[in-house]
Amino acid sequence: MTESASSGEGLRGSEGVGPRDRFGNPVDPVVGYARGRILRHSLDETVRDARGNALLEARLRRHGADSVFVFNGAPCDFPLAASDLDAGARESVGPALFGAALRRAGADHLGGDAETGVAVLNRTSGGIVAAALALSPPGEPLVSLVPGHSSHPCVSRGARLAGSPLVEVSTLEALAKALEGPGHGLVVLTGVTSELSMIPEPMLAEALRMIREAGRVSLVDDAYGARVRTVLAGQSPALVLGADLVITSCQKAGLPGPRAGLLAGDPGLVRRVLSRATELGQEGRGPMALAVLRGLEGYRPEHVRGMADAGQAMERALAESLGARHVASTPLGPLVEADDLLELALERSPRPGDPPAVVPAEAGAALGMFLLERHGYVTVNALGAPGARVSLRLKCSAEELERAGGEEAVAAAVEEGLCEVGERVHDAGAIRAAILG
Repeated sequence: MTESASSGEGLRGSEGVGPRDRFGNPVDPVVGYARGRILRHSLDETVRDARGNALLEARLRRHGADSVFVFNGAPCDFPLAASDLDAGARESVGPALFGAALRRAGADHLGGDAETGVAVLNRTSGGIVAAALALSPPGEPLVSLVPGHSSHPCVSRGARLAGSPLVEVSTLEALAKALEGPGHGLVVLTGVTSELSMIPEPMLAEALRMIREAGRVSLVDDAYGARVRTVLAGQSPALVLGADLVITSCQKAGLPGPRAGLLAGDPGLVRRVLSRATELGQEGRGPMALAVLRGLEGYRPEHVRGMADAGQAMERALAESLGARHVASTPLGPLVEADDLLELALERSPRPGDPPAVVPAEAGAALGMFLLERHGYVTVNALGAPGARVSLRLKCSAEELERAGGEEAVAAAVEEGLCEVGERVHDAGAIRAAILG
């Protein structure tokens, strides 16, 4: 069991302390990757996001909406019909008209029943932060169970804001130790990580039992897992397994959007989280909640299966192009770690033996900008929230992949982008211009 730092994010992590990436750069414990001299902190990543949006705007103006392809697996649509604008989307009356239907649809989607409480938050990460503030007493440890990976940054940020030391564990044995002694702190369990690593159902069920017996409150972060675990792995919904609360993203893994978090579980706990979220402006307002309902009504499990099929096709093409050792398999598509992206770029550089001028996250961001500007590919590397994972993850529907020209076209675009990054990987100024403008 290890306890992570709960202080603010540093510019380059803790020099000489803690894990390092493949190139010897110290890893920032909050975000789980090395900071460089270009992307030093969240502010720089916000500037990167603005740069990506500027490139996206320019492409849309030149070539139109059909020239953009969403490969981050989160279309973030706002599925309202014109008829919804008559009354349902009006802030003053809408929630009274559709609130009961939203509670039924949300509870059904997450494995609840007629007694389950349901709330919409403006983001999944916002809901997790609100849960930490509402349910983790100051001074008591907030425990996070994420097998094999670090927690999402919102967990550590929520713990810090709540005044709770964060304890990250990856095994049931470490969880048992973390639960020893008195205390009522929150326990966050990640069903499927951002890298799409999945917790086995027996482990999740046993962890929930241990938390319940310890008198703690459990929150399952099922941003992807509410559909990936249940549809692709045949697992049970987290509420069925005994979770007190579960939250999922309304724009990931087969849901169309909007970008929001759907929270469900014990009604008293849901009210406490929603109350705290509302104090902080993190609640999902009426029009957003109605769009969540419409997304749930249109959801079908085959949407997730179609994404899985498209992902497998892209994985095969990338493995053939880049080498299988660089391409990891996930339930929804290929993943190339940031360290591998930098290694691949160096192999394509004029001076492959010289050390790079950037860290892996910066090489990945430069690749994301190239894919966006030249090919219209939207990835988290160019357009992602500060602290989002920096690996290249390609996830899309079967229809989106076909629109983009198929998996071979995607693999060719990635290869071309890595060559472009390789040409600049020893020039920090050129990479800075590519990322930040």
